[in-house]
Amino acid sequence: EKATGYEEKTSRLLTVAQSPVNIQIIPESSVFKPGLPFSFLIITETPGNDPVEADVQATITYLNSDYKEIKDEEKQVKTTKGKAIIEISPPENSVALVIEAFELSPISSRPPAQASQIVTASYSPSGNFIHLEQISEGIPKIGAPVKFQVYSTKQAANFYYEVVSRGTVVF
Repeated sequence: EKATGYEEKTSRLLTVAQSPVNIQIIPESSVFKPGLPFSFLIITETPGNDPVEADVQATITYLNSDYKEIKDEEKQVKTTKGKAIIEISPPENSVALVIEAFELSPISSRPPAQASQIVTASYSPSGNFIHLEQISEGIPKIGAPVKFQVYSTKQAANFYYEVVSRGTVVF
């Protein structure tokens, strides 16, 4: 203040964000298996990392070995506590997929929040892929039965499995 010579200073760390909603796409794996189920998690949160509910549209574009579009699909979800899972089934001839997620109905005239992710197909010398999914609920308890569903892109006669506990094969 000029009249009294009083001076005050302060420092603050502020988050500067383009939108009040951030979208993240988290695939279940770094690669997908063509012809088998694949899912990814949509996360919506504030710039301060607090979960926020939002309507999100995801566009999934599948690419062939020439990286040309072979199929695309749209899925709409509403996140609950900032989370929603989207399940897809990539075509057998896809080698990559592009996920683009957009916030629907953004507040005010600001642009919608968006995110994108590219996921490539895994490689199998035999061209056969399997996908294992636990269908029994919750975390298994000692001695309790655990049920799994096995998906395969080609007919397979035998499946072998190991039960591992703390890095040691127990069965």
